[in-house]
Amino acid sequence: MNKSLVNSLKSAILIVAGLLGLLQIQQAHAWGQDLGGNVYNGNEVRRYQPVRIARIEDIREVVVQRESQQAGYVGAAIGGVTGCALGSAMGEGRGRIIMSAVGCTVGGSAGKVAGDQFGRETRHAAEIVLTLKTGETMAIVQELDQETVQLRRGDVVRLIEGQSIRVVKMNSY
Repeated sequence: MNKSLVNSLKSAILIVAGLLGLLQIQQAHAWGQDLGGNVYNGNEVRRYQPVRIARIEDIREVVVQRESQQAGYVGAAIGGVTGCALGSAMGEGRGRIIMSAVGCTVGGSAGKVAGDQFGRETRHAAEIVLTLKTGETMAIVQELDQETVQLRRGDVVRLIEGQSIRVVKMNSY
């Protein structure tokens, strides 16, 4: 194996490892919050939160999907750098330049597709259809947590309205 190919591969591996590390950090904080009904953030503690009483009319499991735009861009960068490094190690003169450009293009395109797939995340949730005492009907989606999975049609629940709205079963009514 020629020395320039080895050096190109080493450089590409280091760059790819660094970019993958950045992608992992970004993905670790993708949702940034719990989407269930039993977790409060610091801004919601010790604040007035209106409560309304409702009855569950219907409930079904749904999927909440989130796609990260950054993951696709990081994937494209990783693929482009890798493809460019590999392409530049092939050929001589103008052939090397052409192979480098082709490697960047193909690698970047493949990396974008892979990054888009890697950046897609789903969570299981419940779509809860409720009727308020006023007769108004509404639907609320919240992540399935240990309390949400116990909700059933006909249950009386409280709707707690803070920065978001939560559906929580009434213990006694």
